[in-house]
Amino acid sequence: MLDRIRSRIEKDRRIVDWVVRESVRDGHQIYTSLGEQEAIRAVMSRRWVLELFTTMEGMNASDQRGHTELEIVEGERNLEGRIDAAVDQARLHGIPAYPLPGPGQIYPDFSDTDPDIRDRPWDTINRLRDELREGIDRENNVEVASSEFFIDHTEERLLNSRGLDMAIETDKLTWDICLLYQNGSADTEFWEMKSRPGTQYVSVRDDIARFSGYARDAVHAVVPRSGNCPVVLTGDHLFILLQYFLHHSSAAVKYQDAALFVPGRPVLPEEPRGDALTIFSNALHPGGHRSYRFDHEGSPGQRIPVIESGILTRYWATCQHAHNLAMPVTGEFGNIDIPSGNLSWDDLFHSSDRVILVIQFSTFDPQPVAGNYLGEIRVGYEFRADGSVIPLRGGSVTGNVVEGMMNCRFCRERETFYGYVGPRGIRFEHAQIAGD
Repeated sequence: MLDRIRSRIEKDRRIVDWVVRESVRDGHQIYTSLGEQEAIRAVMSRRWVLELFTTMEGMNASDQRGHTELEIVEGERNLEGRIDAAVDQARLHGIPAYPLPGPGQIYPDFSDTDPDIRDRPWDTINRLRDELREGIDRENNVEVASSEFFIDHTEERLLNSRGLDMAIETDKLTWDICLLYQNGSADTEFWEMKSRPGTQYVSVRDDIARFSGYARDAVHAVVPRSGNCPVVLTGDHLFILLQYFLHHSSAAVKYQDAALFVPGRPVLPEEPRGDALTIFSNALHPGGHRSYRFDHEGSPGQRIPVIESGILTRYWATCQHAHNLAMPVTGEFGNIDIPSGNLSWDDLFHSSDRVILVIQFSTFDPQPVAGNYLGEIRVGYEFRADGSVIPLRGGSVTGNVVEGMMNCRFCRERETFYGYVGPRGIRFEHAQIAGD
């Protein structure tokens, strides 16, 4: 199919540039319910994403080009018609022309594959199932309501009209787990979906012990009282929380004249009273969901500072907007990488009144443009001045990430979460709690 696609687009004189991204995914899945294996499945899929740049009627191709993307799946019977329709659509509106990456660039020696997923998928998925059973056997009155492991090995190849031809292999483990804790009439549950780029970044036994603790604690959980207090945020939702800083440091947003940040100037409206913010775009972190050797255009992965000590260093820019704004290409934003702070994890919870730790939100929907966030607490804890720790479930946390960063603390312990590598927790000194 790749040869057919390439032959078709190369002979179309309306297409002046193109990128083809081929993806071959080999997936294996196992599903268990109430401790019993119910289904296994193997899935093989191939797809090709075509990005086409076309001539425009009455316009110079070096100034303006039509642009469109389409996806082709294995077994496509109307390849000619699909491409014809896409080209016709692309020529209806133009974008400024920009050069695609070509050969001769220096690419990092980066690979983050999991040999077990690639070479021994069924052995691997059975091992994960066994680790799940062993973990549950260690817990009292906890059982698996349902569990599903997905492991995927993907071979990716990128070609373009400038002669670039790159390939890489990637792996992913996704685990959907629901535990039940039975304690007479006060039965509780804990649910989590966890995704990591390989089994080497997951300890099923340790996670079961931790998840079981959350399920047990839910029996005694209360709704927090309303008011203002420090809040510690952790986990996979940190990447979503910090989208405000990615949004306003984007060359694409700058091109739209909507970016609030300016290089060489502070990203916060006031001098921070806590730890200064530094953010790297890190595409080379092992275990990072947004790590890559090359991005969707073919630009090399790298680790670069975007914000240093509260000052915008540069906009992150793909080829298109780097060319439009005459700035260096950085590639797609990788993982959010924040340096460690000075406080220990335990120090984050010291207070004369209370500090609330949120482990998991049931809903969390920050706004990247304004930085406002609202999350309903699913799993949380209240650390009180007398040393007691109270499980929480219910209520909500509301705040603004800009205001939070003006007085925040980073701990020195580091973890890798979804799209994020940095301090295990971030403490905002002021957040609004809505509860009892």
